[in-house]
Amino acid sequence: MEIVVKRKMPKHKEIYNHWQNELGLADYDSRKEICCWACTYPVKIERCHITPKCLGGSDSVENIILLCKSCHHRQESICETEKGRNRFMELLKEGPFYLPIRLAEFRLIDKLGMTPSNL
Repeated sequence: MEIVVKRKMPKHKEIYNHWQNELGLADYDSRKEICCWACTYPVKIERCHITPKCLGGSDSVENIILLCKSCHHRQESICETEKGRNRFMELLKEGPFYLPIRLAEFRLIDKLGMTPSNL
């Protein structure tokens, strides 16, 4: 029988408290549902690695944000490269509104090899 060791992931509150000032989040209230940090919808959220585990990312609060399943899926494809991870964090810090749309635009621009100067 193989023994599986479960990773110790930070709790939602720990992640929230870490990012609160940097992202301009309201005070944590355990009685309220936490919204997705990208689209702001009040749906079930997931812990999302900024730098994926397979690329050496850690389970520390500095590397985890809280997203809904849909935004988590979009974020995973963007954050495969360092450039993508940096751009994702820039967009998140600018504000959550319409982030999924901006991520889709970024992915298309990156895929076409375009930069803001040649748009």
